[in-house]
Amino acid sequence: PKTSTAPAAPAGQTVTIEGELVQFVLRNPHSFVDVDVTEKDGTKTRYVIEWAAPAQLAGKVDRDTLKPGDHVKIVYAPLKSGEPGGTFLRATLKDGTEMVMFGGYSGHFLSDLWSYNPTTWQVKILDPIGPRRRVAP
Repeated sequence: PKTSTAPAAPAGQTVTIEGELVQFVLRNPHSFVDVDVTEKDGTKTRYVIEWAAPAQLAGKVDRDTLKPGDHVKIVYAPLKSGEPGGTFLRATLKDGTEMVMFGGYSGHFLSDLWSYNPTTWQVKILDPIGPRRRVAP
């Protein structure tokens, strides 16, 4: 069974990978995305990316959002150990749809409510009471 990928590398470091989704595990306490990336030498490396809990993704991401074989580009905070994996920050699907840390789509109202500072690893609530706009994903 998968467990948390923490501890992460020093704050502010991010890595971008692009590859084929192997599996998406939506479960408590954290969800996971496994991606096979073809390296420059032709070998494949499996990256295990830890994502948010199902409650944080509810209504935005479900078991059918990501399917094995989907082409994905993922930005993540790497593991301190240097192993292939880390903490999910955002993903872009083949059709251009972008998903962010807590499951909102780019342009979705959730992305208007928080910001993430990769240097301090802090999430800041921007305006929880202010006007909402919702753009269909």
